[in-house]
Amino acid sequence: MNTQNFVDAVRQSSLPFVYSGERLNEEKCQKALKKIGVDANVLAAIVSDGLTGPEGIAVLEDGIKFSLSSGSTGDMKIPKTKGEFRDQFIIHDIVSVKKPLLPRLDVTMLVWDGFKKKPLYFNFSLAADDVTLEEATAEELKNLLATLIEKTGTEFSYEQEKVENPNEFDFVWGIPQVTPVTHTIITVNDSNITIRKMKIDGKTNIQTPKGEPITISRSAVEAVKIKRSFSVIPLLAGLVFGAFLGFFIATLIMLSLGIIGGLIFSFPKTLFIYRKDGAKFKTVVKGGEKEYERLIGVLFK
Repeated sequence: MNTQNFVDAVRQSSLPFVYSGERLNEEKCQKALKKIGVDANVLAAIVSDGLTGPEGIAVLEDGIKFSLSSGSTGDMKIPKTKGEFRDQFIIHDIVSVKKPLLPRLDVTMLVWDGFKKKPLYFNFSLAADDVTLEEATAEELKNLLATLIEKTGTEFSYEQEKVENPNEFDFVWGIPQVTPVTHTIITVNDSNITIRKMKIDGKTNIQTPKGEPITISRSAVEAVKIKRSFSVIPLLAGLVFGAFLGFFIATLIMLSLGIIGGLIFSFPKTLFIYRKDGAKFKTVVKGGEKEYERLIGVLFK
């Protein structure tokens, strides 16, 4: 987490419920820190007025600790949220800071769990009895928390211009936010071919390895072909989509349409690499036909 940028931003902040420097010694802040369970190495604290007294979040050099009377981490809502996001966690995105009708701010943050290789949402409400919480306050808090954002360096961008390595070929298959997305990278070296598969998280676009890389000797390659192959992902996506719409419209009709739509996309163009010993490797290349043509040109030049 980018705690140094956060501390620099706190120094310029006018939010009265954000404590740093000498203000950390104020009685209200000290009560919150005691409830959180920290008494040293605190860079800043965001203090909320809970039902049983001050509570909140403490920002440390290596992460954050928190104790809140309500909120949720991940998909599970619990009456009291207490825990920490330390070394293996990355604050990856600030989804929102909203001002509802009630005198509070609702905060949602996206956190990447580096140990489990998956994202989770961290939600909490911030109340301050002696502060007028306005839209401008929400925006300022959002900008402050945004300084904690850190990137892993493995994010995949669908818009970025590819800096082409003439011996590296990329194939991306899946629908972001709808189906799992796989990024296959084929590298052609002088003596072998390396195939690496990455799975792209739909919320953060962070890539993580999907299995071990495969290396094939170029002299062992018998043929490379492109043909249609069955993929279950579009079928499952169509089934889920049809079932979802079925709650609002005729269930059987929408479920059938979802299955039909899924089947239409369940036979994408697929690259097959056949080895002389009979083994074969495949990856979907739908939408990457130009990369396929470039691959053939390099592989068999």
